[in-house]
Amino acid sequence: MKRTFLVISLFLIALVFIPAHASAFSLPFSSFKPFPVFAPTPKPSIPPVILQLKLKEIKIDGKFKKNKNLVELDFKNLDHVKSFTFTLIYTHDGITEAVVDSVIPGALKKIEKDVFLGTCSQGVCTPHFNPKNIKLQVDGLYVNNQSFSKAVNIK
Repeated sequence: MKRTFLVISLFLIALVFIPAHASAFSLPFSSFKPFPVFAPTPKPSIPPVILQLKLKEIKIDGKFKKNKNLVELDFKNLDHVKSFTFTLIYTHDGITEAVVDSVIPGALKKIEKDVFLGTCSQGVCTPHFNPKNIKLQVDGLYVNNQSFSKAVNIK
């Protein structure tokens, strides 16, 4: 009997005490805010205008130096150039020759190269006299991976 009395007493106390003091232990429903749910942040797309940087066009100059039998090459405006390959083609005595080189300018804004028109073996160089139709072909990539191609007639 004591046990039943105890259970009923606790039940009555709960009925009286909890509703009267419920606001002290909980927040009103109107102030309840669920945890915010954030959508994943989208990766920013790069507008095409930014991808097409205002690139300084590479400037190429070539001069044939007859007294040295070489071609002086000047490559300028390399600020935005990632890499390039040049091919120097010329003819002598009915034979077509070519010199090919690849360049990665890095931080250089200008590169000068002297290309000897002839052959060298064991420290002895033999010039190809009277070269004709000297042409330079340059193909490369700007830093934004846009390709470029230029041809220059030297002699």
